Amino acid sequence: MGPDSESTFDVTFDPTREGAHRVTVHINSNDPTPTERIYSFSLRGTGQSLSPRIVLSGNGIDITPGDETPGPEDHTRFPDTDLLSASTRTFTVRNSGNGPLLIDTVELLGPHAAGFTVAQTPATPLEPEGVSSLQVTFRPTVQGPWIATLRITSNDPAQPVYEVDLEGIGGRFKLLGIEQDDDDALISFSTNSSAGTYIYRIFHSTDMEEWEPVGSILSNGRETLQFRHRNSTGSAKAFWYVEELRFE
Repeated sequence: MGPDSESTFDVTFDPTREGAHRVTVHINSNDPTPTERIYSFSLRGTGQSLSPRIVLSGNGIDITPGDETPGPEDHTRFPDTDLLSASTRTFTVRNSGNGPLLIDTVELLGPHAAGFTVAQTPATPLEPEGVSSLQVTFRPTVQGPWIATLRITSNDPAQPVYEVDLEGIGGRFKLLGIEQDDDDALISFSTNSSAGTYIYRIFHSTDMEEWEPVGSILSNGRETLQFRHRNSTGSAKAFWYVEELRFE
């Protein structure tokens, strides 16, 4: 290094344990000054563990772990849903910590858990500040309230089990009537009483065990529709039902 010149060097701190760390740096040179020939100085650092933090939100609102009061604001309360129809809510899982978040399980618990299904699980691992979607579908089979607990387990050391309650109300059957018109069946049904965007799928069966989709209709709700199932009345028995898919 020439006279009146300077240079830089980097020191990287990469701890393998938590707590305080201290090190002394020695620089040996040909400086003729005895006290400067070996130039020493100390460095200190604190090691901290990388801890992920899971945060669940719905409709842009963070949901407190252990929340037992479902509400429509954070999507933990589903819209009233007709029987054999479906409503889907999309939640967001966020890692607000400084370490990778590993999602172990996503499950639904409780006596009414059968009415809810996990339609989409979040990605794993989630890097710090990473986000991923979690979708839950509500499909009631009887009228009345349905309550289930959504449980997410992860490697979050502070909240390894994240639980929130979900609620939905099962409504009524949509099928209003079936009429025969020559070889065709005319299926009449009412749509959702709330304005929105819906797809109604019509299913047919001859034994009520194997169901075949035979058509679909797009609707904005608040109307009565009729679907013509052509050449469907030739069998001794025939059954139909209508399924609603709602787009948020």
